[in-house]
Amino acid sequence: MVLAIFAAAYGLATGEWRPLIYVPVIALFALVIFNLYWLAEDRLERYLPLKPKLSSPPNGKVSVEIACTRHLAGNSPIYIDLNGVRIGKIYRGRSACILLPEGRIRISAYRDKKEAIVEEGIVENGTSLMVWDENSLVSKFHVTFLERDEEFNEEEVTASYKKVRKTLRGMMAANTPTGLVEIVALLLGAV
Repeated sequence: MVLAIFAAAYGLATGEWRPLIYVPVIALFALVIFNLYWLAEDRLERYLPLKPKLSSPPNGKVSVEIACTRHLAGNSPIYIDLNGVRIGKIYRGRSACILLPEGRIRISAYRDKKEAIVEEGIVENGTSLMVWDENSLVSKFHVTFLERDEEFNEEEVTASYKKVRKTLRGMMAANTPTGLVEIVALLLGAV
């Protein structure tokens, strides 16, 4: 939007409108790059620096592993709040150990603070936390409290993840060639 305003101002000042034509070209190019990245993000993930950054609160006494399922879309961080205070971020398929206060806590995981769902549970020796997503169009992250040696059942999460990925991958694959043709047409028209 800012680029379009500057290009229009330049056009008004100089009478040269060619820079305004490049604005949609740049926008389309950015969307095509985003689509290509999104199609390949599962393969690119191992090359990205996605280390969890979680800090223990000052009253933390119990070592707790916080793990995030691999079955959620996007490589952007998932932020973790403890009793309403952000303690850090974690990425899909990663885990970290931190010290949490013993007893009842309120914890939430989110990418967008407005979508945060607060979960309550009891932290004691052997507790671990699993961060997972409903895999819907609007991500709703949950934190499940697991007792010692309890396993998180990822079957439903995996099935919904595969369904969403398949649908979105099909949409992206169908739209990317169209965007490339539009970019070429706009570039040829601007020359």
